[in-house]
Order: sequence, then C-alpha cells, then structure tokens
Amino acid sequence: MIESPYVSIVSGTYNRLNSLQRMVTSVRSSVGVGVPYEIVLVDGGSTDGTLEWIEAQTDTVLIPQGKLLGACKAFNAGFKIAKGKYVIIGNDDIEFRYESILNSIAFMDDHPEVGIGCFHQNRHSPEYTCDKMPAVRGGMQTNEYYGQVCIVPRWLGDKVGWWGDYHTYAGDNELSCNVLELGFKVVPMEYCCINDFEIKDKLREINNPVNHYTGTHPDSAKWREKWTRFGLLGPEIRPSPRVQTPLKRVPRLLYAPLYEDRSFPHQLETKVGLRKSLSKHFLVTELNYRRDPEEVYYMTSMFMPDILLIQLHDPKTLPYDIINRIRLEFPHIIMVSWNGDYRENMVYDKSYMYSLRLFDISTFVCGDIEETYIENGINYQYWQIGYEEYNPIPDHKLDKNLYDILFLGNCTSKVRNQMGQMLRFHKEWKVGLYGNWPSHIGSNGNNQYKFDEGDALYRSCKISLGDCQFPKSIGYVSNRLFQALHSGSFFMQQRVQGMEELLGLQDGVHLIVWEDLHDLEEKLIKWLDPSMTSERARIARAGKEFVDRYHSFDARVEEFIQMIDEFRNKNTG
Repeated sequence: MIESPYVSIVSGTYNRLNSLQRMVTSVRSSVGVGVPYEIVLVDGGSTDGTLEWIEAQTDTVLIPQGKLLGACKAFNAGFKIAKGKYVIIGNDDIEFRYESILNSIAFMDDHPEVGIGCFHQNRHSPEYTCDKMPAVRGGMQTNEYYGQVCIVPRWLGDKVGWWGDYHTYAGDNELSCNVLELGFKVVPMEYCCINDFEIKDKLREINNPVNHYTGTHPDSAKWREKWTRFGLLGPEIRPSPRVQTPLKRVPRLLYAPLYEDRSFPHQLETKVGLRKSLSKHFLVTELNYRRDPEEVYYMTSMFMPDILLIQLHDPKTLPYDIINRIRLEFPHIIMVSWNGDYRENMVYDKSYMYSLRLFDISTFVCGDIEETYIENGINYQYWQIGYEEYNPIPDHKLDKNLYDILFLGNCTSKVRNQMGQMLRFHKEWKVGLYGNWPSHIGSNGNNQYKFDEGDALYRSCKISLGDCQFPKSIGYVSNRLFQALHSGSFFMQQRVQGMEELLGLQDGVHLIVWEDLHDLEEKLIKWLDPSMTSERARIARAGKEFVDRYHSFDARVEEFIQMIDEFRNKNTG
C-alpha cells in the first residue's frame, strides 16, 4: 500500500496571504495528478485573513502558533506533524515551477544515498542556482551544497533533529550539516526549481532588527561556533551513509488516459477509479495528453516511470514518432496501451496496429481481434473496464419508484432509435431515457460521467437496460452494465458473445439476457409483473455481489499486475 500522504510540503507564514495562495496553487500543480500530498502551514499570528483561508482548504493542515516564535520553531512544529514519506521545506513567498515536486519525489526514490535534494532557485540572480556553505572534506576546507528549499526523507529529518534550536536562521544549515555527517549526500536535483519573489520584505526586517545586527546574525554566530572544529568550519563529509535507509523504492507508473471533449469537464473528477486503484500499488501520476501529446515524452523523461500506461484509441492522438522516441530512449520502461472502446474501422487500422507493435502489452475490451493482432506481432491482452465509485445519494432522498425502465446512453444508432420508440410506445410504462435523444422520442436528462446521479437513477427503477451495438464483438460491453449492477439494479443486457466466458456473467443468475427488440419487449412485460418483484431482487443482489468482487477497478489492477509479472518473467527468464 502506497503511503498517504506520500509527500508533505511544510512552510511557515505570516501576513502574506497573496503570496501564500500563489505558493499553495503552485504546489497543487507541481505535485502532479494522483500523488497523495499534504501542505502543512504554521502561522505566526496573521491578521490578514490567512487563518480563515487555510482552514477553508481541503489539502492543508494548519498549526496556529498565534505569534512569531521564530522560523525554526515554526518549521520544527510543522516537521513534527508531517506524515509524508518525504518532507519538502518551502516558504510562503516562493512558487514551485512545472512538475518540480513530482520530479523531486522520483529523484529521491531513485537515489537512496541522497539525504537532501535541493531545488534550484533564482533568489540571487536570474540564473537558477543552489547555494553552498563551508564544509570539510579530507581535512581540507571546502564548500558543499545545503538545503534551503529542499526535499528530505522524513525518517532522516527526524533522526537528526531537523532545524535544531536556532531562532530564525541557520536551521537549514544545521539540518544539512547533520545529514552530511551521517554520510548522506546533499545535491541539486535536475528539473526541480522554484521562483523566489520576496528577497526583502517586512518579515525579514523583523527577523533582522537593526540593534541586533552587527555584521553577523546571532543564529549565524551560533552556527559558526558550533561547527568550527580544529580551525575548520562546517560538517565533515563522509564517503558513504553511516546508517541504512529504511525506505523502499516504490514502483512508478505514468498513467495517460483519454478524456472526451470539454462538454463534460466534471469527468476529470469522476473518471478516477483506475488511477485510484493503481495508486494502491504504484506511485502514480496522471497526464491528460490530448492537450499536448509531446508531454508524454517530457513527463516520461522527468518522472522516469517503470510502467507507462497509455489509453490509445487511434494512431493520431499520440503520433508514432513520439511513441518510438520513448521506446528507443527508455527501453527499460514497460509500455502498455489500453483501448477501452470498440470502433471496428479503427481497431483494424494498419497505422494503429503499426503503433501498437512498439508496446510491450496492448490491452482491449473486445476479444474478436485477438487472432489478427497476434498475427501482426502485437502482444494482445483482454482487459476490461470496471465500475466507478462515488458518494451515494442517501436512500431517503430517492424516489424508489421513479421509473419502471431506465436506459442511460445516447441515441447513436438506428437500432437504439427503434428501442426508444418501442419503450415510449408503452404508455403504461414509466420510462427514463438519459442522454441525447431525438425530439420525437424525448430525453429525461443527461448525467454522463455523473456516477452518483447514475447510481441514484439505477436505485430508483425496476429494470435497467443495456444493449449490444456491435454484434460481431466478443466480450465488449458498456461500462453501464458494471455501474448498474454495482448499484444493485436488476439489469437486462442484450446478448454479447463471450459474456459468460470472459466476464463470468450468467443469464438468469446475475442478469437477464435479451436477443432482439421483440424479445426485449416480451421480457419487459414478464419481469415488470408484480409477481416477479422478489425474483428481480434476488438476481439484482447476485449481480451486485458478483460485480463487486470481480469487476471493480481493484480487481482490474490485480489483473494488470499479473500481466506485468508474466511479461517480466517471460522476458527475464
């Protein structure tokens, strides 16, 4: 199980709400999509609305100290409650650039010999640099990097006491000294940088009062006195760590799904089941590559995943040359494609199959193409979609008899049009058709990708329906089947080849199968009869139990891991 949060970003703050908001916004962007994180903020008695704003956020933890106790006490308080595997030490006046936080995590996971990873910053010049401090190497005075804005394994920070007992400054030097003397490295990290916006402000004036400033800040004098030994200043650099890290590297996965057009912006928040299940086994970050396919390459080169999982439905959305570049430059990465759709003209497209030959594993939700793909040198695997989870609407808010019959899906074919007309013809039936339907049939609404609303509808009908628009397909079903059965709905599905063999769903046990519209009409009349109420409930219960066990995204990820293991064993055995 992946740690949650995986990383804690700790900062102090005091009456700099605008700067703080900019920093927090940059964290949310820089950590990527899918990596669990927390932002620990220690407030020194702000009066500008900072406290109220922090408390309104869902990803922040507030420590209100009530007054300025000095930066070291503030940060130490934050370090004490941080829960992440790693702790990033930041400030409220900086901005993390691009995916710097995500890249820093990957860097630290890959370099257990590093105790502090330093972010490049532009505090002193337009150039991004990392500062150095005095140190001792082989009995000679030298300079070594130290961590200002940096990332530290939490266990290591706890072991060395973080920022020690200084007041305002020298805490970062103290931490770096102790880490270096334990034999761990302090190094700048590639692709990791921040913008520093406040070089001189009111808070720094408070921290550097004129009457106390005589050329050397008291904290600096204290640090110099402590770390001057035998006429040399700074920590002694060790050749290797003196203690063993308890951390284990977590396998990383870059997940690049496809989202439809911007008509459904909420899908970014609701279509998350696969990513969340993958995150139980991998450190996952998600990339919506449709906006810029080149980002797949850039993210791969920075995040350096062990597995690249791309939802690839055609040869154009992600061009061949990008896939080939990744294949050539990162041969160690296991590349997996996933096609969750069925478009007969596309799955047999020669350019599409040519692209898929670059992947180690190509997965599909249909089985009829297997022989053709294997003949074309593609490692075909059948891998289905699962049901999305949601926050269910309470029972007392539902109209349990809202519909007799329910179908969620757009009218995209002549046969569906005919089905809609047949259902509306029976005036005695309360029929719910959701999606885009022609005016002569009528639509009851559109809740596409709103799985909580879909669940409420499935729980408020007697019978829900699924059809088969591709009779030649094998094992291909819409996700509405899994969503409806998971909701506990009595489901009637048009016959799908291979449904029992590939999905394990049995007619009369988990659902009812219908053949054509005439057969559907007859079975609807039968199963809507009040005498069938208890039998409908029995089948619905069996369907839900089966789908919850075998068709969740957790179950899908177990299948995915098995595919990966089999591939590795085949190619290393």
